Amino acid sequence: MKILSFDEFTQLPAGTIFSYYKPHSCDDLFQKGETLFGREGGRASSYYEASLLPYLDFEHDPPVIVMDGAETRWGFYDYEQQYAVYEREDLERLATMIAEALQLTIGGE
Repeated sequence: MKILSFDEFTQLPAGTIFSYYKPHSCDDLFQKGETLFGREGGRASSYYEASLLPYLDFEHDPPVIVMDGAETRWGFYDYEQQYAVYEREDLERLATMIAEALQLTIGGE
């Protein structure tokens, strides 16, 4: 895993898996979408992201748990934000853990 600045992060391709990094913690799990560039100097201004984890949709009563991978635009404009970017080894480990859990689920049916 690498910790990157906003400028470094926005240079990465769409499809990159990441978490928001704060000292001593990582929040959520996302897939990066397209980077958007500002008018001044060509610096990245924002990007699209899709959460890979479920969230509560409060438009229903009671709220519904949703896991749809829908993209939203990052709009915090906190250019000091850091990102924990998952490297190949991290993704392989995660895929193995998910495959093992899936095998347990399939075997338990």
